[in-house]
Amino acid sequence: MKALILKDLKIFLSSKVVWITGFILPIFLITLFTFVYGGVNPNKKPTPKTLNVAACDLDNTEISKKTLIQFKTIPNVIFESLDSGEALNLVRSGKRASILMIDNGFADSFLSGNNLPIELQYDEAKSFEIGLLQGALISKLNSLNSQMGQLSAQRLRHKMSKNLSADNKDSKNDFLKSYDKFVEDYARTVSNSNSSNSTTNAFGIEQLQLKPIISSDNNKTTLALVQAVAGTSILMLLFLLSGIGASILDEKQAGTLKRILCAPITPSHILLSKCISVNIISICQLLVMFLYANLVFGLPIFKVFPALIILIVLTSYACTSFGMLLASCAQSRQQIQGLSTFIILVMSCLGGSMMPLFFMPTFMQKIAVVSINYWAIEGFFDIFWRQLPLMSTNFLSKLSVLFIIGSVINFVALKLFQRNLFKD
Repeated sequence: MKALILKDLKIFLSSKVVWITGFILPIFLITLFTFVYGGVNPNKKPTPKTLNVAACDLDNTEISKKTLIQFKTIPNVIFESLDSGEALNLVRSGKRASILMIDNGFADSFLSGNNLPIELQYDEAKSFEIGLLQGALISKLNSLNSQMGQLSAQRLRHKMSKNLSADNKDSKNDFLKSYDKFVEDYARTVSNSNSSNSTTNAFGIEQLQLKPIISSDNNKTTLALVQAVAGTSILMLLFLLSGIGASILDEKQAGTLKRILCAPITPSHILLSKCISVNIISICQLLVMFLYANLVFGLPIFKVFPALIILIVLTSYACTSFGMLLASCAQSRQQIQGLSTFIILVMSCLGGSMMPLFFMPTFMQKIAVVSINYWAIEGFFDIFWRQLPLMSTNFLSKLSVLFIIGSVINFVALKLFQRNLFKD
């Protein structure tokens, strides 16, 4: 009995796949998710994200300029002065999260105590970041309002003090004391409202209007649906292709490849035929997934069908190259299983399949660009959420990157295929 137990343990631990999937992969994923969720150092506050906000000052007055200067003192927020058309295009293309729009009449409304014509226009996909920005903007508006209110009160007090009769000093002092108390109460009320994210101040004056530029109401598609369909589709496609790619090794071990090489055919033809067949399968898989999302959840795929088909083809091309690379560099099916599980989980975690990118720390979002998942998911967001046209520069850049990734990996896979798979 003891010998049998030791034998099973020895066989189990002698497998490289066991060490990768049973020990190395969990340790690596624990480390990776710890960084993703920002739990590296419990005693250290997480570094806030740097937000790039487009600022449009249409009022162009002394007060609006002073307000914008106050906003620029907000930590970790960069305000870039742009015209309204350019700013709107940046938000719609996903390059900016929001626009701070200071409309005409801002100074007059500020001085008269009316609702302020200032809007924070934003992409609903960045709601978490916008919530933090909203609180900081309102706090600055309250602070500026308090400063200018106290300055106006001081001027008015001085003017009224001169007009009051000097003969009745008691009445004059009583009035000034009452006036000073009123000003103090006003300042205290404004100060207490600084910590609130409400768009109105303590006196019911609308200070900041919120207007989503891209939202579920505009495009009839929820953010969660796009994330779920795009993220899951890419994740499962990668797992499918890694298994199909392993069939090359099965053909090698069965001697099929040697028999095929007796015909007038080259190794590159074998790999190319395999790529084409796998691409057909992966395209069909993605189409079935999106058709299901359309029929069951109402994802509007037919409104963007030409762009969707091109994106699906290039996503399949890039993912297929990944499967071919695994099959070309591995020496056994066990190696492919271990490598594919490890690499796919890491790419999916970094690229946004497991968690939306806007929840991740800034440095993790920068690392995400190395994964196929990132470019494919961003492409699906471009057509379903941002509703970018097929020929938009932003969408075409995603397609170009996917094509380049697929071409480079396929080239490397071909070289490895010729060198490794036909060794005796």
